[in-house]
Amino acid sequence: MSRRLMLFVFVLCCSGILTRVDAQQISETYRKVNPSVVIVRVQQKTPSSDPQKGLVGLPSFGSGVLISAEGKILTAAHVVQAADQICVEFFNGQIIPAHVIATSTSADVALVQLERVPTNAVVSAIGDSNKVDVGDQIFIIGSPYGLSHSLTVGHVSARYSEGLGFAVTSKAARQVLLEQKSFWFGLDGILIEGDVAKALNLPQPAGIAVQHVSEGSPAWRQGVRAGSLRTSVDGEDLLLGGDVLLEINGIPVTGAEGAVDQIYASLSKLKAGEKLRSKVLRAGQVIELTTIILAQ
Repeated sequence: MSRRLMLFVFVLCCSGILTRVDAQQISETYRKVNPSVVIVRVQQKTPSSDPQKGLVGLPSFGSGVLISAEGKILTAAHVVQAADQICVEFFNGQIIPAHVIATSTSADVALVQLERVPTNAVVSAIGDSNKVDVGDQIFIIGSPYGLSHSLTVGHVSARYSEGLGFAVTSKAARQVLLEQKSFWFGLDGILIEGDVAKALNLPQPAGIAVQHVSEGSPAWRQGVRAGSLRTSVDGEDLLLGGDVLLEINGIPVTGAEGAVDQIYASLSKLKAGEKLRSKVLRAGQVIELTTIILAQ
């Protein structure tokens, strides 16, 4: 697992978004499902390289697809995980505010809820990726780099590429976001351990240095503080001066494989009205932060 907590390339495998097709069907199917593909535009506040300028807005974007008539958008977790503001742009140019309701950083998938659903919105159903075979012709619709909707045609090269992490199947996306309860904590962090942990006087072998906290998220409501001092450690950019997470929901942060997944699995079990507790190292002191889980 990378020390950066947001990973993997996101490829939709949805009925009409990534599906087996004959060459003659491509144009017709593209016209049918293209309106359900959206651009997810994100604003994130981050410390400027010039300390006198304070926080500056950092825009980014990614692709997504409308998967329900209630306004749920399937997209990549790394696009929205630490977002302060999210707007979804539809094919006709209509832009609608949205917010994150669930993420899975390990699978790099997320669900975003629209504040309202456009009239005559086109919904694409999630297909069964188990029915796709190696060699099947496929096409992918997206908006790379925020450009107008593109079409890429190819073939399924492999069904199981475990360890490469270049795609997530529709079955996996459905399981982690729709069939299971997923949790959005609302922060971006970097795992620190070893000599770096010792240099920062952590009271345990590992912690998560908080880089950004999304406004309105559970982490934001807890009062978790992001770093503001830019530096580089072992060739990796790092914001220091904020909180270092030591424990989340009663589970200590460790560098062991699967430790972060264990924390998120625990968070996913929390119900509305229950308390979420975290321990952080702040200015040399270990303090506990709490917030109440809100109903979605």
